[in-house]
Amino acid sequence: MPDIFDEVEQDLRADQARALLRRYGWVGIAGAVLIIAAVGGWEAWRAHLKAGREAEATLFLAAQRDAADPARRDQAIAGFARLAAQAGPGYRALARIDEAGLKDAAGDHAGAQALWDQVAADPGADQLLRDTATLAAVSHAPADADPAALRNKVGPLTAPTNPLRSLALEQSALLDIRAGNLDRARDSLRAITSDTTAPDPVRGRATALLQRLDA
Repeated sequence: MPDIFDEVEQDLRADQARALLRRYGWVGIAGAVLIIAAVGGWEAWRAHLKAGREAEATLFLAAQRDAADPARRDQAIAGFARLAAQAGPGYRALARIDEAGLKDAAGDHAGAQALWDQVAADPGADQLLRDTATLAAVSHAPADADPAALRNKVGPLTAPTNPLRSLALEQSALLDIRAGNLDRARDSLRAITSDTTAPDPVRGRATALLQRLDA
């Protein structure tokens, strides 16, 4: 079983948190949230702008532009931190999520985990953003973290009505493989492959992993 997990680690675990988002052309995990919430979120976005959030939007977009340039990563981190310190709940959560992603990429894993945990525990943040932060924290957790504890953390996100369900199931399966619970991992992967609402890349990875587990 270690060979299976090593292969999963190389081909899937890193891919699930980064390549999927790059495939859609977004900077940071917040992009996935905006895709998922695009229809319902657009009206809320406009309402925030009309309510006087233009300055926050400007700062957020400026930090995202910096984040798109690897040479300006430090400026982007600082920009997101400034915005999080002064913005309302929505932009505060988005800024912390993107800041965490940049810190994690820069090697500050503890700092990234702290930011994701702040968003997940923020009662003023939208539940989708809180769930996104939870998923990010679990998917980027240290290699020596307890798989059972991480699975319990991401478990609520696998509810049928959660927009992040397929990604949460994928993460649960990977954690179960690490813990040696292969039957439960298969159950999670089959749930993904049978879910017609799951993104095609996620279903494709689940299918490939099932084939490897059953080989």
